[in-house]
Order: sequence, then C-alpha cells, then structure tokens
Amino acid sequence: MTAPTLIYPSAALGSAFSEVASWIAPARAARPKDFQSRLDRFRQRQGFAPGRGQEAVIRAVHAAVTGDGPREIWVKSGKRSGKTTCAKDLIEEEMQWDEGIIWIAAPSYPLGDKIFDAVTEGFPRNHVRNQPPKQAKFGKTGWLKVRSWENLGSIEGDGVMLLIADEGQLLTSTAYKKLRARLVDTGGILIVFGAPLQDSDFFLTKFEQIQEMEALCERTGELPTARTLYFSTEDNPNVEVQINLQGERLALSHEEYGEMYLGVPGRPEGVVFPTFNKDIHTGNVPFNPDLPVTLMVDPGQRWYGVNAVQVLGGQVRMIEAMKLGPQATDYQVIAEVGKKPWWQNVYKSGGGLVSDIAAKAHRAESERSTADNWETFTGLKPDMRFIEVAAGHTVLQSFLLDPMTGQPMLICDATLCKPFIEEMFKYKYNALGRPIDRDNHNIKALIYFLVARFGYTPLIEKKAKPAYSYLSDPERRRRRSVRRTL
Repeated sequence: MTAPTLIYPSAALGSAFSEVASWIAPARAARPKDFQSRLDRFRQRQGFAPGRGQEAVIRAVHAAVTGDGPREIWVKSGKRSGKTTCAKDLIEEEMQWDEGIIWIAAPSYPLGDKIFDAVTEGFPRNHVRNQPPKQAKFGKTGWLKVRSWENLGSIEGDGVMLLIADEGQLLTSTAYKKLRARLVDTGGILIVFGAPLQDSDFFLTKFEQIQEMEALCERTGELPTARTLYFSTEDNPNVEVQINLQGERLALSHEEYGEMYLGVPGRPEGVVFPTFNKDIHTGNVPFNPDLPVTLMVDPGQRWYGVNAVQVLGGQVRMIEAMKLGPQATDYQVIAEVGKKPWWQNVYKSGGGLVSDIAAKAHRAESERSTADNWETFTGLKPDMRFIEVAAGHTVLQSFLLDPMTGQPMLICDATLCKPFIEEMFKYKYNALGRPIDRDNHNIKALIYFLVARFGYTPLIEKKAKPAYSYLSDPERRRRRSVRRTL
C-alpha cells in the first residue's frame, strides 16, 4: 500500500523543541585562559586538588568567564559532594579578578549563610555584616551578599557578576526569572546547584530542557547556550567522606543511594509502572527505513497522544512520541505526522494505525469521528477495540522486562520520546489504589498497539446475569407469607 497525498489544512503547531532561555558571555576582566593555572589556584587556596565533580564545574565556569562557554550552568549534586568548597573557591576566584557584586541565593537566609560563612572566615570584622541578610565588602567596590528567594523582593536591584543558587531543587520559575534578570546588564554567570529530589519539578524540568538542547546542539554542531553537569559525592576527595560512603552503599537501596549521593533522580512514589527505568528502557532508537511503522493515537479531550513504533526481533522500539495540544484537532495531528521521515513506512505491510475505541465518537470540531477523519484524509482505518484498564497495564508491564532473559522488550528514543518517558514517571495511583486518569495519553496509545499486535487476556470474567424471577425474590416471598398469615 502506497501513501496517498494527504489532504488537510495546514497546522502550525510550533517546534517540538522547547527553547531554553540562556546566553553566551563575552570575556570579562582579563585573566589567564590556561586551565591548569586555574586548578593550581584552587590547590593554593583550598590545600588539596579538586575532585572530579569540582573540577568539572570549575572547568565550565572558567570557560564562561573567558568567553569560551555558556554562562548558565545547572549542576545535579549529591549530599556531601564537596559543593560548598567548590562554591567557595568560585567566589574567591571571582574576588581575585573582579570587584563587582556576587550573590549567594538560597530558599532561606540560613541556607545561604553556610557558603557565605566559609568565604568570609578570614575577612576583617568591620568588612562583614553578620545580621541577615548577610553581606561583606571586598576590594574597593566589591560586595558579597546573601539573598533568599523566599523573599522575592530581596532579589531585585543589583547587577550581579556571579550568582550561585544553592538548594536549586527548591527553586521556582518566578524566582529563577528574577535571579536571571540580575545578570543581563553585567554579563554575569549563573550556577545552580541542586539535588534531584522527587518533588523538585522546576529544577528537574529545566535540567532536562537544557539536556535536550545540548543533545540538539551536538547533532547540529551549534554552541549550547547553557550546560548541565553531575556532581557526585563519589567525586569528593575527602577521605572521611569516602569511608562513610561505603557504609551508605550497603545501607541504602540502589535508588536511594543514587538520589542522595550520585545526583540521580529517585523514582516518584505510587507510579503505575515502577519497573520502568531510564537506564535500560531509553537510548538511541533510530528509525529503520526497512521496517514498517505502526502509528498509535489516543485522542484525548485536551491532549492528543501519538506514538510511532517498529518491531525488531520481538523488541518494541518506539522511535517517536508526541503529545499535541491542548485541544489539537485530528487535522492538525495528521498534518504533523505527515511531515515525519517515518510516515511513508506506516503504509508498509505490518504497519498501520491503532486507536482507542473512543475514536468512533464524534469530535467537537468535526461532524465526523476521529476514525472517519483518519480514514478520509490518510486512507488508514484504525484498529480499535475495548481494553480493560488493569489488563492493559499488565500487558505493558510484561513488556518492560522479559521474564526469561531479564532484558527489556520495550525501548524508546531518549530524545524523541520525551512525552512518553515523562508519563511513565507521572502516571500514578490515588490514595484508594486506583490509577489517576491523567498523564497517560502516550501510555494508553502504546497499550492499544501491544494488545492489537500481541493480544491479551481479560482479567475480569464477565458472567451472564441470571434472569429475574418474581418467585426467587426472598423479600417478596416473605411479604407474601405475612399477608397470608394476617
């Protein structure tokens, strides 16, 4: 079957890539570009060589101040990773070369004071104000100040040369925008240190956006405007910390240890598919032009989930997942998928279209149903069937790991399947143990495909309801006997 010419109105849905607002800095005050001399200054000030995580952050900041790298740096760090020492040295390096304003920003003043106190330990007493908000004078015009985004009014006014945001997992979108505005007229540098806790939504989302941009820049050869780093506690050069870490490895689960010390986000509690793991279920999954593509859709009331998969050697390979909306129409979705390089392979033998049974219902924007629209404009007739929720979950769960080999039977592209990956960490049970029907459009679309392709066994056996008999009703028989007695 060859793909027909698609007939649909044009639809401008925008780029799937979410632009990350960041920037590249010009070189500031002249300083040695040799990175080895920068490491030597760290050793002189701190008395030891930086650990791997510390060195990675110092290298990124050194590239920013010499005009060779982006000025916005987001760092996932573990507990006791040496972050405070790293931040202290970054501030001391800035003080050595520039007499501007440096901020330490945190969710509260006490949290910001820890880095401030480490930096100002040897300052003259008359140069330091130890009452919140703390600040210290250095050189002729330089100031080191502690700011808290708990008080949004305190993060106004100054033009800042270096801004270190600590406990970035508690950063909000509003606070981030206000902090970033302090750097516009100075060409300043923003460094965000944060631990990847389960509920740190803004930090993790922003971190993933920048990672997505970095991956795109790597493919196109362009320079990224921000960068991400991991700052593991295992990289801390402190011997005592490393000895204590050995005990933590034994005491904690793999996920707990990763979240606390490796800068790896833990799995949210109550997710429907707890065995889904980014390390084994995501990767580079390129489109294979020799294989058919099956398209699956879940036309929700607000969001429209769309997946494209290929099957190779029994393994389901998701090459792209999209979530279009809000209120995307069938025509807009058809227009979008028609641009994809894999679209022609949907018409190959073994490909096709799979959808929810609800596709038979009429859409608000059309006199026809979703199924009719797809068949009319693409020539593809959707495979539709009713699937029990619990049974559908069982089918998907069985594909996450092969019980015989322990290998994943499902793998999705880490870059192009972002909506599906996000849903696997957001789709949860409620307090009653029932799945919340939200954040699951791409998940449901995949389940439709798995059932259509591989089949499933309903978990609920439907029994025929016995015909009602007046005489078999015990309450009616009792009433009748009472009347006869009276």
